[in-house]
Amino acid sequence: MYDERRRNQSFLSRMLNFDTMITPTIIKIIYVIVTGIGMLFGVTVFLMGLSGGGSGFETLGGLLIIVASPFVNRIWCEGMIVIFKIHENLNKIANR
Repeated sequence: MYDERRRNQSFLSRMLNFDTMITPTIIKIIYVIVTGIGMLFGVTVFLMGLSGGGSGFETLGGLLIIVASPFVNRIWCEGMIVIFKIHENLNKIANR
């Protein structure tokens, strides 16, 4: 019943009603944005390393950022979502 009631609410009503959490939805959007920024930063560092003034460490660092950024961001976001899922499950138990 709790999940059905939550699905029937609009985004605005969920924003104004503090019984349901909207943060898991926002975290998914933040993941995409932060991963995109991380990838862009990694490409920038990589290209700076390839330019004449850069060292080999910048090139390797840029590649490391490009590869590691999605994984690190995903782990962080999954941890945040787990915290909110625990909160939702505790609310379900409390509403029984």
